[in-house]
Amino acid sequence: MNDKPRVRPVEAFPVQQDGKTSVYLKDPLNFATPLGISPAGYFVLVHFDGQHSFTDVQEAYCKQFGSLLMSDDLKSFVAMLDQHYYLDSERFRDYKNAVVLEFRNQTTRVPAHVVVQTEGFRIFGGVHNATRGHDGGPGSVTVRVRAYGLVGGIEVERV
Repeated sequence: MNDKPRVRPVEAFPVQQDGKTSVYLKDPLNFATPLGISPAGYFVLVHFDGQHSFTDVQEAYCKQFGSLLMSDDLKSFVAMLDQHYYLDSERFRDYKNAVVLEFRNQTTRVPAHVVVQTEGFRIFGGVHNATRGHDGGPGSVTVRVRAYGLVGGIEVERV
């Protein structure tokens, strides 16, 4: 594990739910799974610039919150971010390379911005296999669903 983690470029914005504030992370390139973290977690995350060591982060945390950030907790947080592909790490680069290779090998590709409305849920995803038929007309269309938001571990946005 790198002692000076670096977070990849991500979108972060506050979310209010049940009177609590969380910070929602989203990868604009859609490699990472959308994720909600605490404001304290976000404070730690912004220090992951590849320049701050774990000790630097722990010192900043102690100054900000007046309590200790234990090494095991920090390592678990880093591991969780890496598990979800938010860190610029060897694991992320291997995953990205595999996804790009798979994409390049596809004969048809998924459009990036398709929205399907169904039963009160907005589902973001893509249409694939939108190919030309043998007669030059439209081919078959299949919908692949990818959803965003956090509801009990299932990623959907209620509308």
